[in-house]
Amino acid sequence: MVINEWPALTVAVQNQWGGADSAEKRDWIPTTILDLYEEQPEVDVEDIEDRLMQIMEDEFETTVDDDSAYECALKIDAVFKQCLEGNFAAVDDMYQRYLARQQQPAAAAAVVVQSVGDDVGSDEDVDEDDEMAEAAPAPAPAPAPRPERIVDDDGFELVQKPRRKR
Repeated sequence: MVINEWPALTVAVQNQWGGADSAEKRDWIPTTILDLYEEQPEVDVEDIEDRLMQIMEDEFETTVDDDSAYECALKIDAVFKQCLEGNFAAVDDMYQRYLARQQQPAAAAAVVVQSVGDDVGSDEDVDEDDEMAEAAPAPAPAPAPRPERIVDDDGFELVQKPRRKR
């Protein structure tokens, strides 16, 4: 359940950075963490973090630079120890959140990439955005049907230019 709540992994799976079987790789991660506990008598949080980082690099070709892998490792270790004591309240709570997310429509994960030197904006931009947000939005036209996805042999989706309306 902790792995399913890790935002970095969620983005990697949604964007299929691990290929077409990204979801299966995500589901395989808890097994590797359990193996870590079985291999070593004393597993510390850094060992779990290292394993998570290694998996992200090897399987999803992604380097996680924030502290989310460490935070995830802390949660995994805490939940593991609670379960050893017979306390499954945290697992039950995470499972209920998981079920609630499964019932919601899939929301696309937004990944913002900002280059060095990009202008973040000024206070004037914020004021204009606030004014636009207060205006009542016009009803959106029905979306046009999307063209069929074309995926190459490596699992990458080919970008297609939209057709112009005539």
